[in-house]
Amino acid sequence: MESTCPSCELLISQQRHHPYLVNISTLQDSQLYKCRCCNSYLHCYLQQWEIISIGYYDERQSPLTPSTDSKNRTMSFANSLALHLATNSR
Repeated sequence: MESTCPSCELLISQQRHHPYLVNISTLQDSQLYKCRCCNSYLHCYLQQWEIISIGYYDERQSPLTPSTDSKNRTMSFANSLALHLATNSR
C-alpha cells in the first residue's frame, strides 16, 4: 500500500525539511526531491511543498541513515537521465 514516512508527512503539514530528501532536479524557484526513507517524490515551488508520487513506508522498517554516498549515486542517476533525455529530444 502506498504511504509516506512520518518525515514527509511533517514536511507537507509543517514545512519541515528532513535529511532523507535528495535533490534530483533544480530549476528556477523549483526543486524535485526523492525521499530515501519512503521513496516518495516531492516538489517544492516557491517554498510550497507537494507530493508528486507517493512511495511506500513500512513502520517496521527503520529509516536509512542519510549518507553522502547514496546522495552521490542518486545524483549520478539523475544526471545520466537528464543527459539521456536531452540527447533523445533533439
